[in-house]
Order: sequence, then C-alpha cells, then structure tokens
Amino acid sequence: MLNLLAAMLGAMALVCLVLLLVLARYRRLLREQQRRHAAQEQRIRHQAYHDVLTGLPNRASFTEHLEEAMRRAKRAGRPLGLLFVDLDLFKRVNDSLGHDAGDRLLRAAAERVRRAVREADLLFRMGGDEFTVLLEDVGGPEEAAMVAGRVLEAIAEPLQLQAHEISVSASVGIALYPGDGADGERLLKSSDAAMYRAKELGRNRYEFFARASPARASIHSGDSLRQVTR
Repeated sequence: MLNLLAAMLGAMALVCLVLLLVLARYRRLLREQQRRHAAQEQRIRHQAYHDVLTGLPNRASFTEHLEEAMRRAKRAGRPLGLLFVDLDLFKRVNDSLGHDAGDRLLRAAAERVRRAVREADLLFRMGGDEFTVLLEDVGGPEEAAMVAGRVLEAIAEPLQLQAHEISVSASVGIALYPGDGADGERLLKSSDAAMYRAKELGRNRYEFFARASPARASIHSGDSLRQVTR
C-alpha cells in the first residue's frame, strides 16, 4: 500500500514538474512574442515619424513637436523661433550629377545643420531639400539670427561629390512665436514666406518674416542685409 502511494505521489510530482516546465516555456514564448511585437510597433512608429534618407524626424513629427513647443513657450512666456531652410539651386545638382549625388548632398546638409544648431534645437526634414529647425528658449531675434548665420556658414562649406568639389548655399526664413503666428500652420507659413523673401533678395542669406508694420530695424551680417521685425 505504501509503495503504491509513493508511486502515485511520484507520478503526480512528475506531472507537476512537466506542467511547470511547459508553463515556463509558454511564459518565455509569450514574453518573446510581446518583445517582438513591441519592437515591430517601435519600428513602424519610427518609420512613420522619421525620414528614410537622412534619419531626421519628418513633417509628421514636426507638426507634433511644434504644437508641444508652442504650448511650452506660451506657459513660459518666452518666444519660440522657427527656421525654414531651403537649399539653393538643389535641382541643378540633382539634374547634373544624378540622384545619388543629390541624396549625398541632402545627407551632408542635414548633418551640417545638425552640427550648427544648438544642442536643444530640433531639426526636421520637411521633404525635398527643405528643413526646419525649432528654436526653443530663444532669447529673441538676435539669437535666432545667430543660429541662422551658423547654419548658412555650415552649409556653404565645400563638399566633394563624385569628382566635383561644389559649394551649395541655402536660404533661411525666420519666424517667431507668437508675433509671426499664433498657431502652428500660420507660424510655418510665415517662416516659409521669409525663406522665399531670402531667395528673392539673392539667396545665401536669412530673412525674418516681415509683418505689416512700419517699425523695422536692420541688422548687418557680413555683406548681407538682415531685416528684423520688431
């Protein structure tokens, strides 16, 4: 009788051990599945919010960050700067040297702008040869102008593409929240308009958004005339 009882207890223990092993394996498989699912979601989100060519946050990411930055600026009572950067005559490079050279130029430009802006500033690729930079905690138009000047200098450095050494310039438009736009769409349009104004005035320069106001001042930087709206 005791032997039978011992055998039964041993069999039950063996069954419990097998069940525990199966349960442990199931838990491991479940954790691995959850990990793969989370990694896949992260990859999908990264692809949705980042530019494939440069790795920079894209237009969708810009829209979210701009709204958040404007809320922070409003709470803190500080201005927010927005730079709209467009490479000058990029299509000529793309057409004459090919799309591979154009892609290399865009990656180089993205890296140069990243190095030129402040550590806290956020850089985005909006598409094509257009970039934007969010300047949080900017002290005012003078500080925004300093960042824009560094961006122009960085992009203008000679670049070796294939067997050619080329120099590319950029046009930069600057808009300041809240004066140049109380919402994200308006602020972006203001910076875009300022960028086109920079192109009209000869390229390789920055311009502030010109509001309809007689109170204007000029800031000289090198040989370029910078218009600052007060």
